[in-house]
Amino acid sequence: MDKELKKYKSFIENKIDEINKQQKSTDDNPGTENIQNLINYHNQTIRNFQHERFIHLIVTFFFAGLLILSIFISILFAASPMWVSDTVLTNLSLCISAILLITELFYIKHYYILENYTQSLYKYSKELYEISQNKPNC
Repeated sequence: MDKELKKYKSFIENKIDEINKQQKSTDDNPGTENIQNLINYHNQTIRNFQHERFIHLIVTFFFAGLLILSIFISILFAASPMWVSDTVLTNLSLCISAILLITELFYIKHYYILENYTQSLYKYSKELYEISQNKPNC
């Protein structure tokens, strides 16, 4: 997903640069329709990334809940006197907790990247809006 975000960020930067160069090099209007299409495309892409971010937030919270539950079960197995002789269940629950912890750390890292890249795309919405407002009206 982060490759897709980087690719899109590069794409929108290039498009904005093209529009700015076209406006500076000639007094010709780059086209209201082209700018509006780019704005619509950019807004739709941001919505898609926001949806992806929301889904990953839900998954991250789900795995956090599973991690807390597995840690609680591990503590119960370790503290319960009737399970003292059965260390297999205690060790198994600790292994599951460790696996869930590692998975949760990777989900948090992925969500962090997704959140920051999505936030960085908002400035391009402002730039596109300014471009659309500063162009001469025909």
